[in-house]
Amino acid sequence: MDTERTLDTDPYVNKMERLRRAVVSGPGSLAPNIRQAICEGAYNSSPLGAFAQKVAEHAFTVNDDDIRELHRARYSDDQIFEAAVCAAVGAGLYRLECVLTVLRAAVTNAHE
Repeated sequence: MDTERTLDTDPYVNKMERLRRAVVSGPGSLAPNIRQAICEGAYNSSPLGAFAQKVAEHAFTVNDDDIRELHRARYSDDQIFEAAVCAAVGAGLYRLECVLTVLRAAVTNAHE
């Protein structure tokens, strides 16, 4: 298997971009610019921004209190779900790109 060729021509890149585009631009309760900001890791100081950051960085710590706080701030279940999905997809794609960057560098260094 030619690892360098595989890393440069990732067969999943188009699928990942379609996923990101659907999450950010598809129909939803949150405005597309808010979903895009969350997906890109640009969190604000609002309760929704804090929740999105928590999902992206420490999803295992999200609990019922977080959801109650968002409900008190007048966010709907759909908006909370969309924020969680955007944060998770954005964080996942960011981590994937980090890993691929390291692998590409390792392959390049191995060929030098």
